[in-house]
Amino acid sequence: MDSTKAFESTAPGDECLSATHVVYSDYDGAAGIAVEWDDLASRVGSDVYSTYDWCRVWWEFYGAGRQLMIVLVRKGDRLVSVMPLFHETLFSGGLPLRTVRIVGCDHTVSTCNVVCESGSERDAAEALARALEETRFPWDVIQLADFPAYARDTDVFAKALGKAFAGCNVTVKAGGEHTFFPLPATFDEYLASLSKKERSHVRRDERTLAEGHEVVFSVESSPAALPEAFQEFVDAHQSQWRARGRLGHFDDWPRAREFHRNVVAALAKNSRVFIAALKVDGETVAHRYCLRFGRFLHAFLTGREKDDVLGGVNLVRLSFARLIGYAIDDKVDTIDAMRGYYDYKLKAGGTLGRLQSITVRRRGMLSGLRFALARLSGWLINKAYYRLWFIRIAPRIGLGGRPLWETWIRAIK
Repeated sequence: MDSTKAFESTAPGDECLSATHVVYSDYDGAAGIAVEWDDLASRVGSDVYSTYDWCRVWWEFYGAGRQLMIVLVRKGDRLVSVMPLFHETLFSGGLPLRTVRIVGCDHTVSTCNVVCESGSERDAAEALARALEETRFPWDVIQLADFPAYARDTDVFAKALGKAFAGCNVTVKAGGEHTFFPLPATFDEYLASLSKKERSHVRRDERTLAEGHEVVFSVESSPAALPEAFQEFVDAHQSQWRARGRLGHFDDWPRAREFHRNVVAALAKNSRVFIAALKVDGETVAHRYCLRFGRFLHAFLTGREKDDVLGGVNLVRLSFARLIGYAIDDKVDTIDAMRGYYDYKLKAGGTLGRLQSITVRRRGMLSGLRFALARLSGWLINKAYYRLWFIRIAPRIGLGGRPLWETWIRAIK
């Protein structure tokens, strides 16, 4: 189902074009523009989390009870923006908070983005404002989160939203940490960028393991072989975390196994997913589940069936160095090493960034109160439930065998 509206473009250089927007309420209706959607995402330098298939699969698994609104914007025949959004009402302190959020914003550790051609931010923002008027959804807040630190034009889009939603409060906020790697043209340049100590460690690991062992770094990306390779990775990842008394990603997050199996099947058709493996004497000692689109490679999760050290060699460091070498050869210019602070990633040359969010909030006492209560509730749930109970207390008293709480996952944080 879709509706189409037109309005005049005011973007520089496009004065003679009108911008039109189309709103889809389901992915079946948007299937006909899937290739065009992904072409735009690639053209503007977006990542795999902005592609049609990632968003479609996420919606199939986590869209229940939510109302989809995919806003597409064109100038003439050219697609210039895609915004996969949804409506949802959250309850905090007994009050409803009517939200508009971006597809992919929860239930996984990925980031999000708005796919928009540079110079068309105002057209996209105006299209969103008009689409919300047409749907007549009584919203209190629009929250677009979390954008990675490497996302382009976040501030530009926020300013465009400020103009399109005149009379509302528009803010850009820095959130949690994540690590990414801007890559040079060659692996030698990468090594040269490391500290002398780290460079020495990488070279020593390679040399030590090569003495008396057959070392192979392989990548499995064929649709026929990926299901088995992915299952081997899941087993290794879960085993790694259970040895530490934790569930691991695929039991922590609701329906994560099924979700990622479907992601792998969908993305494999266009060579956008692979399992990397480091093998020593024919035995896999480290796995990585990776996603690939455009100029980005996402090192999504790791899995290890062996100890972190083998014969004095740091397998985490060595396997990541091999992945970086592979990415450079494959013309990747940025590795997204995902959320959180990890010392080994920074030593390996990573850049520590902050996730970004854009919030548009209606002015008014009631909307302000609803949003304030939702933020306070999200903060309390994050501190009391996630950081104190889920991370610290539950594993120590033998109650860590339950998945993450749905209320925490969906909360405004």
